[in-house]
Amino acid sequence: MRNLLYALSINTFLFFALPTSAQGLKWSSTPRKGFVFQISNKEAQRLLTRYSTDSIVTRLLHTQVDTFDVEKGWTHRPSKGHFILASVVENKLHCEYTSVFPYQVFLMKEYDALALQVLDLEGNVREDALVKLTHQRLRIDTASKTYRIENAWFNGENRIVTVELDGFRSVFNVTRHDVPIWDNYYHDDDGPDFYSYMITDKNKYKPNEKVRFKSYALSQSRSPLHKELELWLTTWEKTKKIGKVQPHRPGSYANEFILHDSLRLTLDRNYGLELREKNGRVVARCNFKYEDYELNGTQLEIHLESDKQFYPARNQLSIIATDVNGLLLKDAKATVLVRPQVIRETFQPLVILKDTVLYTEIDIDPTKATTLDISSSLFQKTNTVYEVRVTVRDGQNQLTERTVAATHYYSQYELTARFSNDSIVYEMLKNGALVSDVPIKLSHNAEVEEKNVLLPYKEKLNAAISKINLRNDFVARNILMSTLIPQLDLKGGIEKDSFNIRLGNPQKIEVSWFIYQGSTLLQKGFGTTINFKSIITDRTQTYYVELLYSFGGEEHTKQKQYEFKEDYLSVSFNVPDRVYPGQHTEAVINVTDQLGRPVNGVDLTALAVTGKLNYYLPDLPYYGGSSTPRSKKAHYSKDAVNKNSNFLNLDYKKWAKRVGLDTMKYYQFTYPAKMFSYSQPIADSTQFAPFVMQGGVAREIYVIEVDRVPVYYSWVDQPKEYSFYVTPKRKVTVTLRLHDRVLILDSLSFASGKK
Repeated sequence: MRNLLYALSINTFLFFALPTSAQGLKWSSTPRKGFVFQISNKEAQRLLTRYSTDSIVTRLLHTQVDTFDVEKGWTHRPSKGHFILASVVENKLHCEYTSVFPYQVFLMKEYDALALQVLDLEGNVREDALVKLTHQRLRIDTASKTYRIENAWFNGENRIVTVELDGFRSVFNVTRHDVPIWDNYYHDDDGPDFYSYMITDKNKYKPNEKVRFKSYALSQSRSPLHKELELWLTTWEKTKKIGKVQPHRPGSYANEFILHDSLRLTLDRNYGLELREKNGRVVARCNFKYEDYELNGTQLEIHLESDKQFYPARNQLSIIATDVNGLLLKDAKATVLVRPQVIRETFQPLVILKDTVLYTEIDIDPTKATTLDISSSLFQKTNTVYEVRVTVRDGQNQLTERTVAATHYYSQYELTARFSNDSIVYEMLKNGALVSDVPIKLSHNAEVEEKNVLLPYKEKLNAAISKINLRNDFVARNILMSTLIPQLDLKGGIEKDSFNIRLGNPQKIEVSWFIYQGSTLLQKGFGTTINFKSIITDRTQTYYVELLYSFGGEEHTKQKQYEFKEDYLSVSFNVPDRVYPGQHTEAVINVTDQLGRPVNGVDLTALAVTGKLNYYLPDLPYYGGSSTPRSKKAHYSKDAVNKNSNFLNLDYKKWAKRVGLDTMKYYQFTYPAKMFSYSQPIADSTQFAPFVMQGGVAREIYVIEVDRVPVYYSWVDQPKEYSFYVTPKRKVTVTLRLHDRVLILDSLSFASGKK
């Protein structure tokens, strides 16, 4: 035999890929053809729920239903079923489980229960599924259209759930996540020393200005304070007592003081204001800034009519320049600069856009917003992002600058999707305008089959659809339904002596709904509407409303709680929208309790704050009693058990003809009948390299001899190239010593100039 590469078969000795790499050979070790085997529901469940699966997979390769291209994958899938995809990779048989679901299973986040919902591919909620928690069947709850079991009846941490519908059984692993005991442990401490708030009439003051403050303070037992308190001015480094304050009514403290020089305050610093008891305990606190500020300067607002400008329409720039009082500036001028930022596309052979495509100076209109048109012709035939910079100079020569950006489109096609009541509408826009009768191919959830439709196209919403593909020869888009958020609004709530809930649901999404007071389930249901009315008989427990629904191939939860705050007061007042300088007006203030009844003896704090100081008054704290929240309960997570991949030892005799392995050099070398030889020409010598293969794996050769002369020892350093010189055109004896035997190849001859 004349070659470099020898693979010898002794009993079941075969080929290994490493030597071919060493010799620069490029033999494919993966056949292009793969096989699809269908298995039953029972076989699939056994495969997916047992730990050791090699022997199981071997027995499942019994019913071939299809073949596929290994590089492209299996594309022509049926509507449902369990399958094993088998392909040969070197000396292994790669078997991968896959399935095609004819329905979807959702785990709904219900309070204190495991709840599952089953939807078919048409988006219909199915009540005829066979759902089992291990061996326990879960019956359909007809009110909520869920298969549910309360937490108290769920044993263990991990359970297998099977769902069978329309002849297909799916397997899921459900894990229970218990609530740590400390989450429901409410530590009943003594509470704060005081319940109070304190505010000033402004957030910053100039030197020698008067500071007015107001505080309302309750003791730890929530009783109004009657004692005299001390007023302290504080910083991080020192404190200073500045006076005493008597309550003008129980719990209510109000006074004023002047920031005179004797206080030795430092400008541009924050100061704290505290009311303290004589023993030093702080009753209430707030802070302000000491600053010699000026209420002047120019306020500039600019905006474009649209951030998308389509050829040939113009885009209008609006400029509003005001003083600090919000009055439009007089005798002001503006400079407008328009610059292209990024040219995205061009639609003419040559495009040259200057760094500045528009520069102009205009007078600011003192009576209304100043406008300027930005022409489409500035950007020629391009899709370009551009920036507009406006600089305003007022009568005092002060400059104010603002920047805004937009994109000019000479040509743009856009596929859009929007809700239309309980349907979804697909449209094509060209330069922002609707285009009619556009042929397009539509598919759902990456389906292979597409249907031809004309845009605009409307179809009913299907909760089981997660992705929509639209395409034709010049435009395409994938639309994820998760980006389209349906409108679900809970309306109503606690209304005096009743609890009323209504559902705003323009998309007619089917929801499972639950209404709790505390941990007690009051009512549940399913549908597109809710109209719940109940007289309130217990105001100690908080109400909860939960909406559970599926949309876009995902489960969703919307929850709202309605807390009773018996001591919370509602304040409404009636004042004119506009008051002119020197005008006196009355403000009518109404204070009512939670039942709408007028309340006497209320302590009111009223003040008017100019917007120039950017003073945002804090919300008053609520120190009254509240209804008790419900305790946290265990929740669940669900994982589809649909991944199983195995590499089995290749039964070469079984797969050789079926896959065509015996026609591939790789497998001829790794699985030779007796001996396989391969040679390639070289210019300077004659060489050979022997290999002994068994089960697709190279056996280690310890010693190689040529005519009884050793040329290779495995335990000493060797050249990187596993190749040995030999005299051509004469017969030689090659001896290969393995760990358990010696192979003698007698009377071998090698052609000159071959490797």
